[in-house]
Amino acid sequence: MSNHLKLFETKIYQANFKSSNAFNDDLLREVEVLKVDDQAGIKWSKINYPNGYTSYASANQMHQTSPTFSELEKKIRLHVLKYLKSLKLKVPSNELQMTTCWVNVMNQGCTHPLHIHPKSIVSGTYYLSVPQGASAIRFEDPRYGLFMNRPPQQTHFSLQAKKGDLILFESWLRHDVPLNTSREPRISVSFNY
Repeated sequence: MSNHLKLFETKIYQANFKSSNAFNDDLLREVEVLKVDDQAGIKWSKINYPNGYTSYASANQMHQTSPTFSELEKKIRLHVLKYLKSLKLKVPSNELQMTTCWVNVMNQGCTHPLHIHPKSIVSGTYYLSVPQGASAIRFEDPRYGLFMNRPPQQTHFSLQAKKGDLILFESWLRHDVPLNTSREPRISVSFNY
């Protein structure tokens, strides 16, 4: 008789908000304004995010500066609490805070290299626009760096989102977004708790 144990699961949470088109349009309008007005973000993106724009290093507390993004934070928070419960992580809801929230515009030819989100528990992305052919978020198998003489296997998992999708993951999980080949921009809001 044999027994198979499932150890150290890595859980990723995906849901669709079914938000009104008007709400998403309001968020997209604010993104368009940021792309023009955020001079620090434009400058940073030219060096660190070629062919794209991100407010990661500049306007990265959108939930505190914009009523629309504040409303988005309230919607996201409900899902983060569900996700934490599924992970069996006991974080008092009054101590759970969104610390950063920024926008990403990946034009054709933009890529986002492998990274993690330090000083966070849960990170995620809400998708405002995902045109056909846009890149999927890709998660690296957390055991990948420890493989020694193992036969080749899948080392990454791609998760294609659609407009209105929310994806949550533990902040230590390495992820990237490969080269965007779509002619239309892939637009998202990323955040940390």
